[in-house]
Amino acid sequence: MRYCDKCGVQIAGEEARCPLCQSMTLPRGGETRAPFPTIPTLYERHGLFFRVLLLSSVAAVVACLGIDWAVGFTGWSLFVAAGVGCLWLLLGICIARRHNVLKNLTQQVITVCVLGVLWDYFTGWHGWSIDYLMPIAFVCVMLAMFILTLVLRMPSETWLIYLLLDMLFGLVPAALLAAGLCRMVYPSIACVCVSVIAFAALVVFKGGAVAQELKRRLHL
Repeated sequence: MRYCDKCGVQIAGEEARCPLCQSMTLPRGGETRAPFPTIPTLYERHGLFFRVLLLSSVAAVVACLGIDWAVGFTGWSLFVAAGVGCLWLLLGICIARRHNVLKNLTQQVITVCVLGVLWDYFTGWHGWSIDYLMPIAFVCVMLAMFILTLVLRMPSETWLIYLLLDMLFGLVPAALLAAGLCRMVYPSIACVCVSVIAFAALVVFKGGAVAQELKRRLHL
């Protein structure tokens, strides 16, 4: 007696292949059918897309390096390679945290700000990363979180900590202003004001939930 794992039937005799699906059979009692269905991962479902995207990225970087080399290598191709690397880093974070959109936004804004500072530094430091990128990114993420929590009707415990973290990040421009590092002060001042107002609104409307969440997170 043999057993077909795919069809889930027993087969009389010692047939090596199932007469229904032609799969290899197993000895009787050798069933290996899992109790739950196998759910393919995102990479398995869209493997071809990711492979094509990876190949396209490699081809673009190699082509740019080749062109730059052919005309005397001025180094612009290295920025193309760095840009492609940043794209894959952000895409990886987006995929890894796709089930928690608020955590995804928090990690994305931190990564974007760090990458922006590095780009600004390696391109001669013009200050755009702290004058514009940081405050605009923090304000946009705060607004996005408020909108998502209202639209998706998320419970307080799922979004409070991430919103508080982003409000804390929104005060970073204040430290940069105090240190005299910002040349364009208006975006940073606007970001700090939005963070303070958002925190005040959170305390007024969700003060009890904020206190309870902080006690739970900080084990107070």
